Amino acid sequence: AVPAVRDAAPAAAVQQLATALASAARPVIVAGSGVHISGAWAALADVADAAAVPVATTIHGKGAYPEDGPWSLGVVGGNGGREEVNAYVADADVVLFVGTRANATDTNSFRSPPRTASVFVLDVEARADVGAVRNYPGAMALAGDARATLEQLLGHLTGPAPVERAERAARVAAVRDTRPTVPTSALPPDTLSARDVLRTVLSAVPDAVVVADCGTPTPLLAADHVLRSAGRSIIVARGHGPMGYAIPAAVGAALAHPGRRVVCLTTDGSFTMACGELATAAARALDITFVQLTNGSFGWIKMMEHLYYDRRYFGVDLLPVDSVAVARGFGVPAHRATSLADLGDLVTEQTRGPLYLDVPIPEQLTEVPPVSSWQAALRGDRTRPVY
Repeated sequence: AVPAVRDAAPAAAVQQLATALASAARPVIVAGSGVHISGAWAALADVADAAAVPVATTIHGKGAYPEDGPWSLGVVGGNGGREEVNAYVADADVVLFVGTRANATDTNSFRSPPRTASVFVLDVEARADVGAVRNYPGAMALAGDARATLEQLLGHLTGPAPVERAERAARVAAVRDTRPTVPTSALPPDTLSARDVLRTVLSAVPDAVVVADCGTPTPLLAADHVLRSAGRSIIVARGHGPMGYAIPAAVGAALAHPGRRVVCLTTDGSFTMACGELATAAARALDITFVQLTNGSFGWIKMMEHLYYDRRYFGVDLLPVDSVAVARGFGVPAHRATSLADLGDLVTEQTRGPLYLDVPIPEQLTEVPPVSSWQAALRGDRTRPVY
């Protein structure tokens, strides 16, 4: 549900923002989950088009702007932000944050955008001691509702000249076209790519609500999965604390959207923390496709130990658990899918009720996900990321 529209930011501040956008050579909007909460999707699209301003989103803001739209850059940040997107945002001279705290993950350790940019923060709680204003000292705060303020901003905007508009659109298209279409790793024979697994599942149910655990699913969803319409259809937990979030969250999503398929992307590490909620999915015959990405480890933590602790692994390798048997024990039909063809068939053939699929994938050491600091470390820069 979208709450009633609250007040817009003060008119003088909105006019100052409009002036800054008009004079900027490299403006960017970074949209967060506040756009979803406010229902500001149309207003954001109108502002981006009127001022020819590219839009990047945080992980939680994914879907705030259609990702095949003319001004879409995709997700920015240290977890699932592609290098081309991070570079584009890092080069911005004027940045508007909308409904985001602009934390270290969402800004690639405060480099995309840099703190030297001229920053405006639109948020219902745009105070100096919290969120984006705290993270970007000197930013101008616009305290107001996202939708109401963007609608007000629209009346003050003047777009660039046609030549500049076309050049910006071309630069944005070049960034968007870098989205990978094939796995970037050379994998052993008969090994499923985690990227291909996600593509196979999500292409089979393109209109599903997607709920994902932290770890392996998050950066792949952020970087690769293209949302072609605005709205919140992806729900992702963040950090290490929410491990096990996706299975119970998928139950909640299915109850909130009866009749709509929910895809739950979980992992073997998260499965053991929350598998009991499969009983609810079975008892309520909820339409959920559970896909467990099994790599035999707490992959995120193991990768950190690999890169920053001289490969001193501790407590990160998992004992095997027969998740198929466990799911069946709770009354959920379950299978282990070892090929993309089998995986696609199982997802496509599912009609009603829950289904649990265990899919083996490589460790993250073998197929490194799009995490900016990890990619930099593999190139020799072992600087620890800021969290």
